[in-house]
Amino acid sequence: MAFTSLPHNQTNWLPIAHNTSSETSAHRQIQASDIPVLICYGLIAVIGFVCNGITIAVMARNPTLHTIYNKLLLNLAAADLISNIFSIAKIIIILSVNQSGGISDLFAEIVCRLFTTIIYFCILLSVVTLTAIALERYFGIVKPLVHRNMTPKRLTYFVVFAWISSLVAPAIISEQMEMDKTTYYCFLRPNAEDWPQWKMVLGWVGLTCAYIIPLIVITVVYVKIIMHMRRRNRRVNLATAGNPQSELLARRKTSKLVRLLLLITVLFSVSLLPEIVYFAMILTDIRYIDAALFYKVGVPTVAINAINPLIYTLSNSTFRIAAARLIRRRSRRVRPVTERRTRGWTTKTKTTASSHTAK
Repeated sequence: MAFTSLPHNQTNWLPIAHNTSSETSAHRQIQASDIPVLICYGLIAVIGFVCNGITIAVMARNPTLHTIYNKLLLNLAAADLISNIFSIAKIIIILSVNQSGGISDLFAEIVCRLFTTIIYFCILLSVVTLTAIALERYFGIVKPLVHRNMTPKRLTYFVVFAWISSLVAPAIISEQMEMDKTTYYCFLRPNAEDWPQWKMVLGWVGLTCAYIIPLIVITVVYVKIIMHMRRRNRRVNLATAGNPQSELLARRKTSKLVRLLLLITVLFSVSLLPEIVYFAMILTDIRYIDAALFYKVGVPTVAINAINPLIYTLSNSTFRIAAARLIRRRSRRVRPVTERRTRGWTTKTKTTASSHTAK
């Protein structure tokens, strides 16, 4: 995660102000314009850490939730939790070194390449897992006979494949990243010699496989599920025409699932489209490379990845009950010790007072 922009030659296509070499200082410093973006990413990371931590804790403590669908949600929560941890760590490092008066070039490269690689690895893993969840829902609702072939062993193979494949693209792209000498901007190098034709082609392939295809698959699959549920709801209405209560329950169940799928489709599409468009702009012409603009555009993608597991799990009543129990249990354990001592002292005092009164 980065919070500033790489200086490059001004173009007429992208009228964004950049610092010139004469305006830069000797050390990397956080600019005033970076503060809102820094706060935004910090809040998203903290919220995502809490949401994904609760999701993992609830899944781990409740064996009844250990289905294939929920295990995919667990994989999604784990990926988002790792991303949130490294995002928070990067914010702390940047704030610390900004106060201490600078950062060495070696440490800057480590923070830039390593942390950004891990964060984008987790984002790609989330996208792959979301696609798998959509397909699992499709086969579970529309093709239940095919869904029986999804065994825990095959799920393990998929998880291993998803983790390895999601790491390839960020590892390759990290070689093209650098942190500016005077700011904390960490993004792709805008130099033309760093982007030969084969790298541009590879970039389009990666963008298509990592973003465009998953977006199309998730949208089409959820639309098919919604159409299937509406057709099944009409058949249920005909079958339960003489039983108004059964008909009402069937309608509620169908409408609830349809609303959830519509919400997921809209949120996923709206959050991913800006980043897809900007990546396409960069691959079309590298003069569009600007880290400050990119990380503003990437806020919706990071936000949706932080709260994704919560959106899926809150629709499950079993998960909601288990989460409420876990939170209540934790709140009881962290009750202040002073409160317990005060209660004991008050009881003892009352008992002593009553004995004196009796005498």
